[in-house]
Amino acid sequence: MGFKILILLFWFDPRLDDGRNFQISHLDGKPLAFNSSEACYEHVDENYENLKSYVESYYEAKATISKVKCVPEFSG
Repeated sequence: MGFKILILLFWFDPRLDDGRNFQISHLDGKPLAFNSSEACYEHVDENYENLKSYVESYYEAKATISKVKCVPEFSG
């Protein structure tokens, strides 16, 4: 089973919060998945600032990271 990064969002304006989460599925155009939750969290720890910058840029500074989870990938 593989693991992926799931980011829960904190919206600066609560009216914009629609319950969405942000999944990180690729890095440099290649699929990003991990063989264990430990490897996933290690990647998150090493790249937290980059993840935060990406999320804030994507949402045009309207949201930031509330929490990061490494969750199992499910196919189907």
